Amino acid sequence: MADYPTLSTFPIEGSLKEKKIDNTLRSSAEDGTVLTRSPVTALKREWEWDLRNLTDADYDLLDALEVSMNIGADVFNWTHDKTSVVYEVRFAEPIKWNNQGSDATLREAHIHIIEA
Repeated sequence: MADYPTLSTFPIEGSLKEKKIDNTLRSSAEDGTVLTRSPVTALKREWEWDLRNLTDADYDLLDALEVSMNIGADVFNWTHDKTSVVYEVRFAEPIKWNNQGSDATLREAHIHIIEA
């Protein structure tokens, strides 16, 4: 299984967002009562963060991972920056890239992953 690459920069301070995914199944009864149940026992999480000052080498590493994972089709290992816990995740959406500055030698990226 592939691993998230080591980059030359870290997520922008305060940009890492984490949330649990609500997988509750809901349906309405004839009397208007909402019936709920959980389809699985484990709650999944998702994370998003922004990166700045990415070099061409960083871009190549992330692009290669995204291509080899068929964006969100395959799973890779990601180590949480704060807790050092390793999660099996997949991309929730394609990486969003922006050129940084007028000379476009550095890039910015927004990454969104979801627990597999």
